[in-house]
Amino acid sequence: MFIVFSHQITNRLHFITDFLFSQLHNIPVELTSSHNYFLRSTKLKFNYSSVQMEGIPQILPYELLFETTVHSLSDKAGQRIFFEETPAIFPLPEGNFLPFDIFAASFYLISRYEEYLPFNADKMDRFPPQQSIAFRHNFLRLPIIDYWANKLIKRLANFYPEYSFYGMKGFSFLPTIDIDSLFAYKYKGVFRSFAGTAKDLALGRWDRVNERFRVWFALQNDPFDTITYIRNIHKHFNVPPVVFLQLSDYGKFDKNIPWYKTVVKQKARMLHNHCYIGIHPGFNAAHSPDILKREMERLRIILDQSVKDSRQHFLRIRFPAYYRQISAAGIKRDYSLGYPDLIGFRAGTSHPFYFFDLIENRVTSLRMYPFSIMDATLKYYLRKTPEESVKIISDVISSLKAVNGCFISVWHNESLSDTGIWKGWADVYEKLLCYANE
Repeated sequence: MFIVFSHQITNRLHFITDFLFSQLHNIPVELTSSHNYFLRSTKLKFNYSSVQMEGIPQILPYELLFETTVHSLSDKAGQRIFFEETPAIFPLPEGNFLPFDIFAASFYLISRYEEYLPFNADKMDRFPPQQSIAFRHNFLRLPIIDYWANKLIKRLANFYPEYSFYGMKGFSFLPTIDIDSLFAYKYKGVFRSFAGTAKDLALGRWDRVNERFRVWFALQNDPFDTITYIRNIHKHFNVPPVVFLQLSDYGKFDKNIPWYKTVVKQKARMLHNHCYIGIHPGFNAAHSPDILKREMERLRIILDQSVKDSRQHFLRIRFPAYYRQISAAGIKRDYSLGYPDLIGFRAGTSHPFYFFDLIENRVTSLRMYPFSIMDATLKYYLRKTPEESVKIISDVISSLKAVNGCFISVWHNESLSDTGIWKGWADVYEKLLCYANE
């Protein structure tokens, strides 16, 4: 067990030391501001203060973890150095145990501090990755906090060679699937079916017209109806996914069929027997507690159990409003933290962590599961081929295995159809499952 001395014990310091020591490495940690108690303790010691103590690892702290407000820190976070070839921020002068304040730097990233500050939102009212410190310093694709934490533990192990650093966590994998629309053509109703056909004809999309009619006349399965495949492929690899089902009213950005249709209930219950099911709140639910609660109630009725998991459609999240809203609605685990247009680690870590509300300056009971890679990112934003995507996925998984990280992927039922624009992507997903389970 480690005991950390600091001149002041705060919620911020509690949060980040618990994450780095306890959650990532299963090492209990105690904080104290009592100098005498600290020196008398027989536990392994770490000094996070300006007080000089001979023979004890020390980091001279920035003020970030002792503040209660949010303000620009570009003069500190904007300074990049390299620590054993790994980028780092919040640099420190020579003589410290590490050349940067790992606690302040980690807290800055994992709390999403920069997203509380003014920024230029994209057209979906989201924080663009290009404005993040991780993008500007070229470490977005690295689970940078995981790297830092591992290096810290290794240095401490060398400093305290008599201590056995037991219980370090290994690599883990959590696949997730979004179902924006259960069917491409079926159960859409006369008006939507006619409008869709007319649009395909006007644009000369004859393959879609042919496919549409073949589905209607039961000559082939609906391409988006991949529920059986999702169930079977994950049973084969013995990794049950978390599946997020959208049950929104029809709109410009929400295209699923009506939630009350019998087939929706059948498909949801089929998945529920083999997967974890969460809500995929619609476009407008992001900023409306009433809409969110209504959609959660629909899933509760279908599954006959309370809803605890969510991922927001289009990843329309704002700090702290979105997380306060879903927490108030009863959500305990959210999987929305990632970027739609770039691969990487939005919060600097691959591991789940508890949401820290910077305005209220406290840790909450809402657990956040950050993802690193999504099918739509590879295809639509990065315009990668299936073959190129396999290489990228392999590299991401390898980097995570090197630091005992947690690989969370996002796929969609439609990209597993292996038809049309998604031809070849089911194979990409199967390779992803293979690499993650090796």
